[in-house]
Amino acid sequence: MADFFVQEDVKTRLLISGIKELTEFGARDFSLRRAAVAAGVSCAAPYRYFKGKEDYVSEIIFYLASKWELLADEISKACGADGEILIPELAAANVRFWLSNKNLKTALLVSSDENSLVKPSVFDARLVREITAHFTKKGVPIAERIKKINSIRAYLIGCVTLIGSGELPDEEKTYDGIKEYIKASV
Repeated sequence: MADFFVQEDVKTRLLISGIKELTEFGARDFSLRRAAVAAGVSCAAPYRYFKGKEDYVSEIIFYLASKWELLADEISKACGADGEILIPELAAANVRFWLSNKNLKTALLVSSDENSLVKPSVFDARLVREITAHFTKKGVPIAERIKKINSIRAYLIGCVTLIGSGELPDEEKTYDGIKEYIKASV
């Protein structure tokens, strides 16, 4: 049992050092060796947990997505099931979360659900599920639902890009504007 916790601790340290490595060097120049050194483990350690660089980067993205899901669960508990309250709060929190990991642009594009009509990324899969449920309850036709969901997704990715580049200020007023736009869209 203690062995399990040691292994999980090493894997978690590798994931965290991998986030820093991705942030600093990007996916193309990502180095398993540098990430291992930063995690304080041998250069062979990443190969015990990941098949290679691509698998390691994927695990990092899904690790971040799982952290977003935990945050989204807390927001859902606080807001309740009313989509007109929940969805704007989730949207603003989603933008903040990904801005805190803004150099991991790869995560914005990694598909999470191949069975969905709209192919959400790990960036917005939770939002797509909530918006879909809300629009379904409201009786929005599928074609219109897809169009609206994609429009909201594009808006949020644009917000991450503009705030991340400094073209939009990273301040509460901006997030209030995001919530207003999303509330008007749902």
